[in-house]
Amino acid sequence: MNDTSSGASAPLPPEVLAALQRGDTIDAIKHLREARGIGLKEAKDLLDAHVRGAPAASRGLQTHESFPPDVAEAMRRGEKIEAIRLLRAHNGMGLAAAKEAVERLQETQAGLNMPAPGAMPASGRFAWLFVATMVILVIVLFLFRNT
Repeated sequence: MNDTSSGASAPLPPEVLAALQRGDTIDAIKHLREARGIGLKEAKDLLDAHVRGAPAASRGLQTHESFPPDVAEAMRRGEKIEAIRLLRAHNGMGLAAAKEAVERLQETQAGLNMPAPGAMPASGRFAWLFVATMVILVIVLFLFRNT
């Protein structure tokens, strides 16, 4: 196994490093997921990059928590271009790197098949209108049938 002390902008927690040194990758992934609140694939990718000694810049940003708050909010609103612009302004990233980081996060969210916090699923937006129309129709039919 490679040296587990290779650099990263956010160092791995000590329990993750200890598990890697023991050769226990599964335990390292478990601890990393708990420590950072990230998904399985993200944790595995981070550990693989760490073991390979990949530079921190190639790891990118993985979760909303990794982004500045206004960038994360733009992502939650679905404003991809604004999120890229804000990310570039905050981190001094190039256009391609910022776009890649935002798209990676978008893919992660799509893989989870979860709407952004506060977002209403498109199929439910007008469901109440349909239900109300049907209720009114039933009442009208009931009234005209009895007269």
